[in-house]
Amino acid sequence: MNLKEKFLFGCVPARLLLAYSIYETSNENMKLWTIPAILSTYGMLYKYKTYDNEQKGFFKQTVWWNNYRIFHIILYIMFIILILCNKFETAKHIPIVDLLIGLIVTLCHYS
Repeated sequence: MNLKEKFLFGCVPARLLLAYSIYETSNENMKLWTIPAILSTYGMLYKYKTYDNEQKGFFKQTVWWNNYRIFHIILYIMFIILILCNKFETAKHIPIVDLLIGLIVTLCHYS
């Protein structure tokens, strides 16, 4: 399985499951999502700031998407802010936007 297939059949379903889980979360429990979102944002920011050409991704491939991490970071920060401002219904759309951006960038990279 090549990297594009690993992304399409591994990462995309995982992100869809995450988006579905967030979408199905009741508004009363949405603030719980800020904890993993903050941790993920910190991790992505750390990877973005400490990037070097030797860095390998989850599937042990060269990281070509480091410059695109900033979009994920911004979206996760927006997600956190929307939740903290009690804009739960709007926040629930952010993971799908994140998935779509990742999908478009990956497909463009491999086409």
